[in-house]
Amino acid sequence: MTEFFDMLTVRNTLRLVILVMLFGYCIFSFFLLLRVRILAQTLKTDKSWFINLLAQIHALVVVVGSIIVSILVLF
Repeated sequence: MTEFFDMLTVRNTLRLVILVMLFGYCIFSFFLLLRVRILAQTLKTDKSWFINLLAQIHALVVVVGSIIVSILVLF
């Protein structure tokens, strides 16, 4: 039991909170991508493909950025 409390430091707690927030932001980005794709398919305009492309680029940047930040936080 004392080993658990030795690992429970402020630094480790902040790491856990940051990783949970990054995971939540990735989930939010995924739902945003789905919402934008549905909207782009519903409202057919000249720029629908461009909006869909921007949503995919945003999701890719979020995932890659989250991986990089997770690596930096853990080490």
